[in-house]
Amino acid sequence: MSAKDPNDLSDFTMVELFRLEVENQSVVFMENLLALEQNPTDASRLGALMRAAHSLKGAARMVDLNAAVVVANELEEVFVAAQAGSLVLLSSQEHVPSVELSLYLTINPDCGLQVVRVEIRGDPGAHR
Repeated sequence: MSAKDPNDLSDFTMVELFRLEVENQSVVFMENLLALEQNPTDASRLGALMRAAHSLKGAARMVDLNAAVVVANELEEVFVAAQAGSLVLLSSQEHVPSVELSLYLTINPDCGLQVVRVEIRGDPGAHR
């Protein structure tokens, strides 16, 4: 009898795969958001955050969690604008448009990611 390959995800449901994706991307978000506190314009960190938001958006779309798709899309747009220099996250410079983002998420064992509360302070529309 052969041992099951630990990388084989074929027995997982879509919701279970989504939950794994949320857990993986949460690590990316935490690591990179904490690093941005020291350097809010770090292109590699902003790129990683944009890709994490994009991944969550696609994963949420696969399991029809439309609220999570909307939040992930907004996050992606904010990080793209930050990459382009249109805004700076957590900026202390008054002349630079800034957005302070607080995202409160929880993982529901039944359906995956749930957005508990999103707070955006500043003008997120200024980058559009």
